[in-house]
Amino acid sequence: IAKLRADRFVEGKLYLCNWFGVSISEDSGKTWNGNYFSGIGNICLEYITVDPLNESRVYFVGADGQPAVSQDGGLTYEFFKYIDHPNNYYCSTAIALSGFRSGTVIYGITNNNERLSAIARSLDGGLTNQISLHLPQGLFVQALREDNFTPGRFYAYIDGDIEKGAGLLVSNDWGESWENLNIGLPSHVKSLPHQRFFIENELLSV
Repeated sequence: IAKLRADRFVEGKLYLCNWFGVSISEDSGKTWNGNYFSGIGNICLEYITVDPLNESRVYFVGADGQPAVSQDGGLTYEFFKYIDHPNNYYCSTAIALSGFRSGTVIYGITNNNERLSAIARSLDGGLTNQISLHLPQGLFVQALREDNFTPGRFYAYIDGDIEKGAGLLVSNDWGESWENLNIGLPSHVKSLPHQRFFIENELLSV
């Protein structure tokens, strides 16, 4: 259960939401009706952001599909097309938009079942997409950010084993190529986050 709310105007009426949708109780929680969750779309959002050059354009990424874009301020969305690849990247994990060049979108995609991830990009707002970097198995794109002072520069935070390439990556060519910035990390740090097995999975991106 993610949220539980009491109706402000109707005594005994409760609402709860979970992985399957929204349920309503009319009798203070004794019985619940979820309408068989018919018609309710469910997605685990990872990140949502507004295009800095067009505030009516909104993007999100989620654990259940490709990035999605709205052209009407978030009222309706369309998913990016899947990138045809044997790794079957079916989820999206992080996204960054350019404030310098309209339509430039950098995003992370993954195949959770096999722990395969990649960094992809679009130069036309998601109409066409390409993979710019495949990551070794077990690595994961947790965050992407644009450098607000340098056109074309983006950063990616990759978690997992450092010897496989986890850490901070940088691109200076609008996401086409990436370079590892791991320098000066203590020798006892073997993975990022450090000692990740102590961290609740939902907090890893934090």
